[in-house]
Amino acid sequence: MEPTGAAGAIAVANAPVSYGAFEVTVGHDPNVPDGLSVLDQVAEAGYAGIDLGPAGYLGPAEVLGERLAERGLGLAGAYLELPYADPDALEATLPDLDTLLDIFDAVRGYLPGPPPRPTLADAGTEARRARPGRSVTDPSAGLDADAWKRFAAGLARVIARCRDRGYEPTFHPETGTNVEAPWEIERVLDLSDIGLCLETGHMMLGGGDPVAMLRDWGERINHVHLKDAQLGVMRQVIAEGGPVTDIWARGRSARWATATWTLTRSWTASAASASAAGSWSSRTSFPAPRSGSPGRHGISGTTAPSWPPGTCDDGLAETGQLGIVGHGTDGDACPVVVPNVGGVGRKA
Repeated sequence: MEPTGAAGAIAVANAPVSYGAFEVTVGHDPNVPDGLSVLDQVAEAGYAGIDLGPAGYLGPAEVLGERLAERGLGLAGAYLELPYADPDALEATLPDLDTLLDIFDAVRGYLPGPPPRPTLADAGTEARRARPGRSVTDPSAGLDADAWKRFAAGLARVIARCRDRGYEPTFHPETGTNVEAPWEIERVLDLSDIGLCLETGHMMLGGGDPVAMLRDWGERINHVHLKDAQLGVMRQVIAEGGPVTDIWARGRSARWATATWTLTRSWTASAASASAAGSWSSRTSFPAPRSGSPGRHGISGTTAPSWPPGTCDDGLAETGQLGIVGHGTDGDACPVVVPNVGGVGRKA
């Protein structure tokens, strides 16, 4: 299934992490659904594609392409953390990147829509994971000048490896790593020519404003992860000096709002820099609705967002042509709409 609309259209995908399936849970948590079930639910909900999740979760590379094709799903990309500032550690983990790219190669002939993107993040350190969210106000918590030079060299090596294989990567800011605060994201953009993943959840947790980042860095954005964030939880964890794992543990028990979505807004011209092949917008961290049910944070494609009283009903705002984040009465951040260029790659 091709994304609809003109060249540069954005196809909207979901991801296994929306169902609780990611590196920490797959193979450890018996409540995580199997990959085939997730593929079926994502297809039934009308998404154009899915992110890979942990390698092998959706199926071995030799059968994954057929599984995707049977359901009319493309592959949005795959997330990978690498230690760019540590040359020896990076050398040891490059086989993980090759494995990811081998999977892309194996399924690419089956895929509708844009090619998958290697979605690259920093692997972080124990010190950063122990004290997330500090670098936005304390730059000394971040890398020093020499470490940034090593980071730039390592990232350049990875970017070249992706491009040599025919895949254009994107960089994904991540809470509790060396790239979480806005100034750290900007540093990555200054030191490289990699595209940026507009990662609304992690950008907010890192102290940033995704709408402002879209304005400032729109020409570098080549991928979107639309997530919400429990900002109250983040503030509490920082105040208590807790580690990044406290954010995820407390966030899992957070109250969810119910929403319906419309996918008809447009990006500003500066953000519409997707290649002729188009780009993926992955909507993650919210369970996808089953067909015929509203789900939680489920896309309906028919109405504007609506939120229960006391959650996100007072602060919804659109900025320019793209509304992403509104702040609710409980202090949490709520996503508003998914951007699209020339039409949404979603099944009718």
